[in-house]
Amino acid sequence: MRLLSSWTVGLVVGAVGAVGLSGCRLTGDRAGGDLAPAPVVVTAISTRGDEMRAYVDTVTRLSHGHLVLQGAASKWHVHQLSAEPDAIKAVADGQATLGLVPARAFDTIGVTSFDALDAPLLVDSLAFETKVLDSSDLTGPMLAGLRPLGLTGLGILPGPMRKPVGLSHELVGPGDYRGARIALSPSVVGQKVLRALGAVGVPSAFEGAAMTGVDGLEQQTESVAGNQYDPPGSTITANVNLSPRPLVLFANTTALRRLAPADQRILRQAAALAVDPTTQANAAAAADGITMLCRRGNVRFVRATAAQLAALRTALAPVTTELRRDRTTAAEIDHISALRAGYENAANAEAPVCGATTSGTGGGSSDSPTLDGVYTVTTSPADGDYVPENWGHWVYLLDRGRLAFTQENATACTWGYGRYTLRGQQMVWDISGGGGLAPTGAFNKPGEHFVFSWSLYEGVLTLGPVAPTTPGKAVDDNSPSNFRARPWHRLNATPSSAALSRRCPPPPAAFAIPSPLEGAWRTSYSKQALASSPLLLDAEEINDQNWGTLTLTFHGDRYTVDQRNPLTHGQDWGTLSVAGDALTMRNESGEVFGMRWNIYRNQLTLRRDTSLGVGPTPMVLQPFARVGTP
Repeated sequence: MRLLSSWTVGLVVGAVGAVGLSGCRLTGDRAGGDLAPAPVVVTAISTRGDEMRAYVDTVTRLSHGHLVLQGAASKWHVHQLSAEPDAIKAVADGQATLGLVPARAFDTIGVTSFDALDAPLLVDSLAFETKVLDSSDLTGPMLAGLRPLGLTGLGILPGPMRKPVGLSHELVGPGDYRGARIALSPSVVGQKVLRALGAVGVPSAFEGAAMTGVDGLEQQTESVAGNQYDPPGSTITANVNLSPRPLVLFANTTALRRLAPADQRILRQAAALAVDPTTQANAAAAADGITMLCRRGNVRFVRATAAQLAALRTALAPVTTELRRDRTTAAEIDHISALRAGYENAANAEAPVCGATTSGTGGGSSDSPTLDGVYTVTTSPADGDYVPENWGHWVYLLDRGRLAFTQENATACTWGYGRYTLRGQQMVWDISGGGGLAPTGAFNKPGEHFVFSWSLYEGVLTLGPVAPTTPGKAVDDNSPSNFRARPWHRLNATPSSAALSRRCPPPPAAFAIPSPLEGAWRTSYSKQALASSPLLLDAEEINDQNWGTLTLTFHGDRYTVDQRNPLTHGQDWGTLSVAGDALTMRNESGEVFGMRWNIYRNQLTLRRDTSLGVGPTPMVLQPFARVGTP
């Protein structure tokens, strides 16, 4: 449930009634009757919610808590197609002091000063975007373009890279776009890019909206993962970043001038200091999204060849030529190009790929009867999560490594399920599914991976935070606070699904006993071992796609194969069926493989049986070791 996070700096809605006012002061009595220091409440409208976190944290640090940003954690008018331009107008009209929206939104209301950042294939990596936005000589004039709107630009924060996502077919070379319907966020430059490729741009607010009737979309990997825009057979072009999605921080000029000069300086300074931590947060979010996608195994990361990349640049050159007709934009494009030295290969270096381990857990015990049972806890918005899906009456069921839970209050009723693993004093969750009545769409998604500390004493289970190992990743993203806000109380040591909410019960899949094959398995062998094996079917199997480290991942009725060695990296995926000890695998190309299987002491052995079909030599060459639990 991390679409909307629990970070609460500046969230004092309950303490201040006049939400629309700017520069309000909060006062209160200390013991002894003295007035406490009065923090200044600065109202904010953000369409990106969590992505303002680094800025809010920096403002809090620089002001020592004196400046309180109110409303910064919410996604303003989420699900509305016009949310971004409406947010700009709302701040200009004085409904809030601060605003944060993607730069692309400004060209929809006639402000073109940020167009250079949207130029296709120009800023094509997170690393280069950070370099560009650290240049005040570039960003200063861009922000000055807001003055005619009665707005003052405070800074530009980096955003994620927008990639081609193929739903009906791959989007790699220019020809793949011709006639395709591609969903994108409202953007004048974005529409020009798709038209230049012969595609039809279909505006969308995304945020979980259905992608029916489109052939692909232009999105960042973390959005594809969080919104589950990865149906089986979908693709993401890993080494193509059409454009970044930077965020503009701005203020209502009149409201800003009402603040003390020192407070104004802090708001400006924080914008510059938040660039690097925002980049780290973006990289961490992208890594989490990639991991979720790889765990689910529905999407395949494809790469454009050098020739296809060159063809894309040629096809999109007219868009850049049109943007350069504006002398200021042309100068900004030249400025950005001059900064490029040393970043020529950054997009390729950042290209996502499924790691050798696609499961989030390895080792430890997933079967701990000491924790089995039904637990309950009731939390409130005051516990830190005001999002309706993140508080209320919770019921948790732990059963031999399986996890299921329900959450409900007057406006939301959600469910989730998956597996848990104990690794010493850490509890690892791998989510398999989630849903229910979720007003803001903040329900759990397949592939989410959380880590908590845990302790059990006299039937009370207490979860705590675990610091993430990924730079830039927030603790609440690693150990969501809504699950650990208060201790759980065990009602019964015997697990029973009857205790879960009847209003929004999890589906039967939550309680299904997984196949012993479920999880990730790995083996490694050399090309020489392959060539000399008596199991070799023919000499054609001796190629660089058939040796190295081979990882098999089974999840439900889906499988993925990841093969890698120093020369190549390949993937395959498809559906599987199990009947006794017979395993049948059908890949996306229609090839069918059949083998016998058995597991002994966490080793999977596949062997040929001609009555079942072909058993490829890489699959049967030697046993696989379990490297990830279901």
